[in-house]
Amino acid sequence: MNVVGPDALISPEAFTTVALVIHEMMTNSAKYGALTDQRGHVEIATSFDRTGRYVIVWSEHEGPPVRPPSRRGFGSTVIERSIVHDLKGEAELQFLFGGVRARFVIPSSYAELSKGEAYAAAEARGLDVPSARDLPADILLVEDNMIIALDAEDMLRRLGVPSVRSARGVADAMRLIDERAPGYALLDVNLGDETSFAIADRLAGAGAPFAFVSGYGEQAVFPERFAEVKRIMKPYSASTLALAMAVRNKTG
Repeated sequence: MNVVGPDALISPEAFTTVALVIHEMMTNSAKYGALTDQRGHVEIATSFDRTGRYVIVWSEHEGPPVRPPSRRGFGSTVIERSIVHDLKGEAELQFLFGGVRARFVIPSSYAELSKGEAYAAAEARGLDVPSARDLPADILLVEDNMIIALDAEDMLRRLGVPSVRSARGVADAMRLIDERAPGYALLDVNLGDETSFAIADRLAGAGAPFAFVSGYGEQAVFPERFAEVKRIMKPYSASTLALAMAVRNKTG
């Protein structure tokens, strides 16, 4: 399977629908199409059209000869109707002799260019993108998952941030803030049985900028006072963090 084209962030409201459609496409291909043996392959091409809609084109090649099904089962119904019904998008399924071809269009209200892709695209066009001199020299990272914290620390150091201090909970974070206010803070919203909102209040009082970090689809209820604070979605990349924290763009 070969995937080309830009990545997109699909909103939580649309994620289940899109995932179900792709799952049904893969299932059908493995049962009847190009993925039934090692000779066949699937190509997926993604793009954004002029109106910002996300277009996914699925093409199967070198599989067994294709014949249109004699009846529409559950899987075909999901593929052809889910995106149209649930998202007001488009879905087209063609049973060509050389392989199945499908085209799905996700409305712009449910999809956007991923931050990593946006960073790469800006860099490729020679536009101004964050460098080490644009980033804070001292960052407080509040994250209760050790693997995610270690990965984030590594990303930040590779970006050129000289000081990264990590805390796994509210008490740890408060202690580090007492030592010195950070140049920027990344606050995981959910920290086990507590949240990072108390830390955010402390940082706001000290005039230290920060951003919230949350898992994909998490539905944390944000206090009104934090409605305008920047939010970063997991999983993130080094470029996502750089764009979020660049000195000229920082908010908090």
